[in-house]
This record gives sequence, structure tokens and C-alpha cells, in this order.
Amino acid sequence: MLLHAAPALFLAARIGTSAQVGLAGERVAARHLKRLGMRILARRLHTVEGELDLVCAAGGTLVVVEVKTGRSGPRFTPGGRLGHEATRARCRAARSLAMRLGWSATRFDLLEVRLSGDLRWPAVVHHPGPAFDILP
Repeated sequence: MLLHAAPALFLAARIGTSAQVGLAGERVAARHLKRLGMRILARRLHTVEGELDLVCAAGGTLVVVEVKTGRSGPRFTPGGRLGHEATRARCRAARSLAMRLGWSATRFDLLEVRLSGDLRWPAVVHHPGPAFDILP
């Protein structure tokens, strides 16, 4: 049950604002990524290009993760709210950050925290993006 697995997410989904749901979803996402072996370098990093939800390290790759949390159904998922312009802006921010930090490769991932209608358990769906090299 969601209440036991992620109490903050459960309460936010039931009575909270969308910002509270997003924050709770980012905590669930960070735990998931840590279990995959990624190291969390930053959360909610503000850049000129916009805010980056999670910045992680996976081996020699800098991974910027956009987290979308919300209810899902047969015709919609939280990741469907991420538009092309927002994706391009996040990729630009990832490249810029990687260059400033001296990383040679970076990747932009989408991670969905999908809430079912009964709020029993969040489904975490990770969509890793292709790695792209940073040119000097």
C-alpha cells in the first residue's frame, strides 16, 4: 500500500498541492535511482535553462532526470505532460552543466511515478535516454 511505502506521496496525492505531489514523487524517484546504483549529485538544481529535478552520476555519465508524478490511466501517463520544448531545454541544461563540471558524456532520462486510482502503490517507470557526447 502506498501509505506504507511512501507516506509523503500518499498524503500529497490525497490532500496536497501538485507541488507537494511533485516533491514526494522526486523522493520516490531518488530512492529508485539509488537502488539502480546511481549517485544523486543534486536535487532541484536551478540553471539558466530551467530547473533540473535530479542530477545523478552513473559510471562516467552525468544523468539529468526529469521526474513526472501523477495519476495514470489507459490513455495518459505523467510523462505525457513533458513537451518537446521542455525536453530540449532540459537537454541544453544537461549539456551546459556537464561542460561546466567537466563530464565528457551526459544523458537525459524521464522517470515517471505513476499513481493508480486507488493509490495503492506507485509504479516507477524509468525511460533512460541515449547518452550524448559533450563536445569541447
